[in-house]
Amino acid sequence: MQEKWRQKLIAGYHNFKSSLYNELKQQYKTLGRDGQNPDLLIIACSDSRADPATIFNLAPGEAFTIRNIANIIPKQENSHQAQSVVSAIEYAVKVLKVEAILVMGHAQCGGIAAYVDGVDEASNIDYVKEWVGHLAGLDDYKCEHELHTYSDKADYEIAGVLKSLDNLTKYDFIQSAIESGNLQLVGGYFGIEQGKLFLTNANDIFEEI
Repeated sequence: MQEKWRQKLIAGYHNFKSSLYNELKQQYKTLGRDGQNPDLLIIACSDSRADPATIFNLAPGEAFTIRNIANIIPKQENSHQAQSVVSAIEYAVKVLKVEAILVMGHAQCGGIAAYVDGVDEASNIDYVKEWVGHLAGLDDYKCEHELHTYSDKADYEIAGVLKSLDNLTKYDFIQSAIESGNLQLVGGYFGIEQGKLFLTNANDIFEEI
């Protein structure tokens, strides 16, 4: 008897192949032949409840995506500890030449909670503990907003987005792209239960869209 997860994957694939792929067959063929050319890089959390492709109804080829616990971008001086993240950002900016980078956090983020509350030593999630250590200094990024009703740790979840955006601006190739007018940075926040989305405006204030 097949495992439930395998059955789900196979059934999901066949549904995709007969519906969405069939509708977008020519688009997939063009992408396969000519390569990708997305305008947007999305850096989001790995949380299964906050999938950016689903939230933004993205079609194939529309966004280059990086996902990790708590949507963290480490400081440049710590980039050697997260080469998979930084190399993907570099590729998106230098090769794909994306026009914008969206860093998107969300309510009830387990990674933020692990940093704020600490990691239970009995859980043996040492790599998670080390990873969320990149959030050191998070209190410096807490700011006024009206998102408290979405999560008991909304202050920190928002701060995590702002910290990652700030860290991004310290990378030379990001700074250069911004100064030349070829790249914009934006923050996002998704309230899971209510399905509400907030994006930062020109003043770095989160506004519901």
